[in-house]
Amino acid sequence: MTVVEFAEKTSPVPITDTQKTFFEMYEQAEKENQQLFVCFPSRSGRSMAIKIIEKWKAER
Repeated sequence: MTVVEFAEKTSPVPITDTQKTFFEMYEQAEKENQQLFVCFPSRSGRSMAIKIIEKWKAER
């Protein structure tokens, strides 16, 4: 299951297009063993996105 599919399934609110793009970029960077640096604006769901990624990594 991709991180986007996981996020859509487990998120308490619908994920935004920006979050979806972030999740796709994160997964691609992880596959390539690269780091991803992103600056999230305030109130953009940053902490929720991080929690979703942590859950996704724990369940893989």
